[in-house]
Amino acid sequence: MESVPRKRRGYTKGSEEVKQGDGSIIWSSRFKPSCLFAQVAGWKVSGGPQRVALFDLDNTLITTKTGGVFFLDCGDWKWFTPVIPKKLHELHDNGYLIFIVTNQLCPPGVESSESFYNDWRRRFDRVATALQGVPFRLLASVRNDWYRKPLPGMWEAIVQLLKEEDMEPDLANSFFVGDFAGRRADKCSSDFKFAQNIAIALHTPDEYFLGRPVETRKPKGFHPSMIVQHEHWFQPSNTPLVPAVKARKPILILFVGLPAIGKSTLYRKYFAQAGYIHINSSRTSENMTAIEEACSKGKSVVVESTAPNASGKTMSTAQRSSTWAFSMPQSARSPGVADFSRSCIWFADTDVAWHNNMYRALGRTEALREIEGDSKLIPCKDFKDIQGRFEEPARAEGFKDLKRIYFRFEGTEEERKRYMLWYPLS
Repeated sequence: MESVPRKRRGYTKGSEEVKQGDGSIIWSSRFKPSCLFAQVAGWKVSGGPQRVALFDLDNTLITTKTGGVFFLDCGDWKWFTPVIPKKLHELHDNGYLIFIVTNQLCPPGVESSESFYNDWRRRFDRVATALQGVPFRLLASVRNDWYRKPLPGMWEAIVQLLKEEDMEPDLANSFFVGDFAGRRADKCSSDFKFAQNIAIALHTPDEYFLGRPVETRKPKGFHPSMIVQHEHWFQPSNTPLVPAVKARKPILILFVGLPAIGKSTLYRKYFAQAGYIHINSSRTSENMTAIEEACSKGKSVVVESTAPNASGKTMSTAQRSSTWAFSMPQSARSPGVADFSRSCIWFADTDVAWHNNMYRALGRTEALREIEGDSKLIPCKDFKDIQGRFEEPARAEGFKDLKRIYFRFEGTEEERKRYMLWYPLS
């Protein structure tokens, strides 16, 4: 018999909104709003390390009868191969704990997400019934957050569920079966990345259920292990990163780089304590007002912004630097401030910026969010639009000093662990 789950602190059955479906499946709101959660009881284990069998759902256990990407109704499904119920029964009989982990974002254009997920659950009830009593747990990610594969939120939920029953996963003898494995014909590699993120063995459904040979896997996208480590993370390195601030000889430094590349972090860690004022505005007029005020007080300034031109489009780097660095307000030309020194620090690495965008929005620890605040994910389309307008700065634009920053991660061990994960492509 399955041991009775112990309730976690702050979690009561009355808050579950449990409903009974076909095949003795129980749906729970435990992991809302990130995940749908369901279970079929009957595990024949108790305590200690346990072998876990993880399965993706669509195109791994089931597929649509109609051949479409999305199901049309509750009856639009069939087994990926008829041997699946027998295989899962064998796993259960051999002592494996079976979990199904699946990404289930509501498709674009659907009028009611509530109606979509109600239909989806009714369809899955039929899948559970067809398994004829095989016990399992289901987690279905319904939001673009920490629980969505390849990120490890659903796996962490599984570890917590096992812990509450005095169990833990035996990773060395566990495995995951998923179809997005980075093969040539796969449109993405989220299952490959999920397996790597949680350090578990991966099989494709063709390999595991049909006995086909292993195909070459080459994941698409960027991983932070690809970041080149330079001997000097800013170049040229023969002059200081932070110019010393001198009275009545202010310095204006322009930070240039894509969103999430680390401009604000660089200022906070190195320039704030040196006495530089931080100006981060999306409007040129506001920038100029702030610069003029700083100049009148002999203050040095770091300017970080994306300024729109008259047509409302993003200016190129050259246009921005001309606006900020050379169209100095009248006070900057006054005696004692006329030698206003202009420098530029720019950040390269487009792939790093996109990874940082995902990490900043989805991966940071709660402790870091409390310090830095929440960050919204910049959509892929908007990010590419900014990237397409980006121009590298040049010394010919009149900068006294021009430095390039090579990104390096700085943080706690837990923050580094989260940063070094595979993140979604979009």
